[in-house]
Amino acid sequence: MRNTTLDELNLTREAQQILHSEIFGQACRQTHHLDTTVAMHSVGVARYAMKLCDLLERNGMKVDRDKVLIGSLCHDLGIIGRDEKFGSSVQCCLGHPVDSVTVAKDILGDIDEKTAGIIRTHMWPLAKEMPDSREALIVNVCDKHESVMETLELLGKKSRNAYDVVRHAMHGLNR
Repeated sequence: MRNTTLDELNLTREAQQILHSEIFGQACRQTHHLDTTVAMHSVGVARYAMKLCDLLERNGMKVDRDKVLIGSLCHDLGIIGRDEKFGSSVQCCLGHPVDSVTVAKDILGDIDEKTAGIIRTHMWPLAKEMPDSREALIVNVCDKHESVMETLELLGKKSRNAYDVVRHAMHGLNR
């Protein structure tokens, strides 16, 4: 999943609209999870989510791939401008999913409730609202997976121990 590119994704018109939006351009410049950007993280989530969709479909499960792709690409766009919007990392953690739904609507026009739910519930269990569809659960799990992979990559790149990474992350929660 590392070295995230879009080459393997079959991009829908909506996905292309997201990727070419002004806010996604801003996501390319905003740091996220210590050593990546919101855009790179979101693309990584999308790549992993599409691979998980492939696996589930090969095993007979129906999945709405288009909604998973839109949800993956938009799930963290509400983080853009976090320092101006949120007073703390906890407020950002709990508030950005709702803001991300608003951003998705701004980019795509109206989105259906299932897509909004995919985006809104991606922070569970840190936020209280649980995923209510298999597509929402896919994005939720892939978001956690990508976050862990980014942290492990950071550990290897910076030769830092896990304690230092956790301490740095906790410092952010105390802002």
